[in-house]
Amino acid sequence: MTSEDERRPLSRRPAALRNEPSLLGVPLRAVVAIFAAAALVGLVLAFALNRATSSDDSVGTGTSLPMTGLPVITERNLGTEVQRIVDTGTTEAVTVFDLDQCLQQQSVSARVLVMEQVQWGPKGSAAWVIVHGPTDRETLRENGGTVDVTVVTPDCGVGGPEAAAETLVWAGSTKLGTSP
Repeated sequence: MTSEDERRPLSRRPAALRNEPSLLGVPLRAVVAIFAAAALVGLVLAFALNRATSSDDSVGTGTSLPMTGLPVITERNLGTEVQRIVDTGTTEAVTVFDLDQCLQQQSVSARVLVMEQVQWGPKGSAAWVIVHGPTDRETLRENGGTVDVTVVTPDCGVGGPEAAAETLVWAGSTKLGTSP
């Protein structure tokens, strides 16, 4: 004769888990642990992103960036920045260098449409974006078009033509759309 316990089918789950609540068949404890781990990973990533993008003096070259608040541009976002400068910038920006001497040193003969001091690249090096071309700024804003862009260091114009390569950061052209 067999006892009643022998005839009853055995459950595959341990007795401690049989009465525990579950979510889609996954024990609630495991779901909570997964969410806690995901939150911890999210906090670590947020901290790392904040640390990587801060403008703290210890980031980059280890020197203080005297131009905090200026736009940081690279070759990738230069076109967008030039569009913004043309739309909102001024042609009479106060420079820390002789603009005429700088343009002559860089062999730029077109007239300056607009310029702005910026931080260049991931290290935030001091630079000036000079937008120049054959058309005037209002025509460019109304019709769009291609403009030449020269990015130089603040010591542009110092020295002769041999110093042109040292003070030139980037030179090229970009196409602009019409302004709203």
